[in-house]
Amino acid sequence: MVLKQITSVGLRKEHYKAGALILYCVDRRGKEALEEFIRVKEFEHYDLIQIPGGAKALVAPMNDITGRRSIWNYIVRLVGRKMILSWISILIQLHHAGRIILTTHIDCGAFGGSSSFLLPELERGIHKSWLRKSKDFLAKKFPKIPIEAYFVDYDGFWQVF
Repeated sequence: MVLKQITSVGLRKEHYKAGALILYCVDRRGKEALEEFIRVKEFEHYDLIQIPGGAKALVAPMNDITGRRSIWNYIVRLVGRKMILSWISILIQLHHAGRIILTTHIDCGAFGGSSSFLLPELERGIHKSWLRKSKDFLAKKFPKIPIEAYFVDYDGFWQVF
């Protein structure tokens, strides 16, 4: 096999301790918001797990509220909570994350998008509920690690308590 170098920047030789492990959605509209959040929180190093729906994937039922299965529910079933939990466990063991950051965002397809809600307040309320459920779920699995939850909208990150 022949190797052809494509870039001159490679992997760092030194290992790192992650300031945080972040569970975030795959929606690229939030790329700049996430970068700003990481900068503001001053995470020099972090681990990032991206999965459709972000934190919702930890606790969502297989069926949506109407009892139907959606493509998103299929993705969660395919990947599975066990797989997500194993990724989190592995990364914590490898990089000793100081905290776990859970996120969901406005107009997320895993929640049916903003058009599924009659009012913006209802959408925010649903996100807060899922984030609290996800936080409680992970706190039982990783009781020694601080867990923070954030909702991301068009104006930025909002911490959910």
